[in-house]
Amino acid sequence: MSATTTIEWTDRTFSPWWGCSRVSPACRSCYADMRARRWRGRNLWHRKGPRQLVAESTWRNPLKWNQEAERTGRPLKVFCASMADVFEIHPVGEINAQLDAARARLWSLIEQTPRLIW
Repeated sequence: MSATTTIEWTDRTFSPWWGCSRVSPACRSCYADMRARRWRGRNLWHRKGPRQLVAESTWRNPLKWNQEAERTGRPLKVFCASMADVFEIHPVGEINAQLDAARARLWSLIEQTPRLIW
């Protein structure tokens, strides 16, 4: 995800995976779905569909940002899961198990980065 962002209310963005289930009529205009289709040609926004876990290098970014915040003395705001629903319970057991592991890793990452505002 992004080391910089044009979103004015945050400093960085981090998503542990891409994709979620459409749960309301507003989901028809989902910006994350549109971005994923444009960038990666992926259809990750349906109930039983796959979820795309991010690369190991992406998981290391918040640790770097935390070091930056410590160095500068200024906490950084992180928009978490801009491309996912962290609390989604996926109906396919195998996929949900992957998401459970990613959620546990995310909680640990948040604990390891006290200078970030998640």
